[in-house]
Amino acid sequence: MTKNIVIFGGSGNLAMLKLVYELFKLRNKDLNIILYGRSDLSKTYKQKLLEFHSDYTEDFLNQVSYVRGSYQDVSQLDNVCNADTILYFATPTHVYNTLLASTKLIKHKKIALEKPFGSNLKDFQKLKITDKCVFIDHYLTKPLSLVFPYLRKQNDVFDKMIRNVFIESIDVVFTETLLADGISNFDKNGTVKDVMQNHMIEMLAIVLSKGDETNGESLSKARSNVIKNLSIVPLSLVKGQYKNYAISDSKTETFAYFTLKFKDGEFKDIPCNFIAGKGLHKKESKVVLNINQAFAVEFMQIINLEVDILPKKISVSYSFLKDEGISIDIEAVGGTTKREIVSCSHIENMLERFFNGYSDYGYVFNNLVYNDNPALAMEYDVKAAWELFEPILNLDKELFFYEQNSKPSDILDSTK
Repeated sequence: MTKNIVIFGGSGNLAMLKLVYELFKLRNKDLNIILYGRSDLSKTYKQKLLEFHSDYTEDFLNQVSYVRGSYQDVSQLDNVCNADTILYFATPTHVYNTLLASTKLIKHKKIALEKPFGSNLKDFQKLKITDKCVFIDHYLTKPLSLVFPYLRKQNDVFDKMIRNVFIESIDVVFTETLLADGISNFDKNGTVKDVMQNHMIEMLAIVLSKGDETNGESLSKARSNVIKNLSIVPLSLVKGQYKNYAISDSKTETFAYFTLKFKDGEFKDIPCNFIAGKGLHKKESKVVLNINQAFAVEFMQIINLEVDILPKKISVSYSFLKDEGISIDIEAVGGTTKREIVSCSHIENMLERFFNGYSDYGYVFNNLVYNDNPALAMEYDVKAAWELFEPILNLDKELFFYEQNSKPSDILDSTK
């Protein structure tokens, strides 16, 4: 049966460069793609698509059509939309409410909204969200994000590791070697809004959330429970900017650090540190559990880890990078060694088993079209994240400046 997906903002770079090409990679011949935009591309949209990606086939291009229209009145779509149609918003955020109002009048299955979801809690609360809305935070569709709930169901060692008696502290790290130059909207948002308020808080929630359900709504509620139990320590906030930032006199942070605390429950009194930045020495995207040395022996028994001498430090790293997995770093007298718990190849095998190998936008589109409850962000966890970050979004902090290619530890040492 043929399915329809309508991409609003269909003439924009996100749709033309990324979204349509991801749909092309699905190799699905039973999918109609309707690009909807305000630009006059009715006769030239295929040519423009080929300018971005020259390997489109003629058969695929024939699956794509273009409709020019306003966002206030989308009645032109009445004859192509049905109860299985996906509406995908790839427009600026300020257009969302207009589209949410106008699309009420046409049949659809789901509405997908691209990040950012407003600029603060007040903006988000103004959105006329319905139970058909899902939010596209692509870090929730990373391979580890998708398979981790299944790993937990298969092996109780993951729940056994995450006990307050074992954990001394938690670090959530999101560092990039890339600079911010040329990244759309980064200067308006900065590091806190760009990655910490969404990707990083979701990464932490994935690792710490409980429950056996693997459907999208249950997972969103479980993540929101973790987020709601956190509070940020405002005085811990540190903001920096790498030297020679593209926009002179900009107050936008390219580096940020702060500490969160758990309000109650099993993780109460365990500090959680968020570290993120651009222009740094190494790309990392991970949640790290630092193990309490006093319980190191018991912890090693839980995970069946044998070592010759008691390590000085043990940490468990959940890496969200595609070519990494879950590992344990063991620091001893002779240096640090890494023991693999879950390899990237095992994660890929699980991805194939449970998701037909799809991740990132491939997962997004395949599951929006064919799954009634995809594992995407929903109002529960998105709202909880905005509520958590609200106290620091407008907090005035003087920027410090750091050299490009720095290590986060060196940057933080220099601010003390």
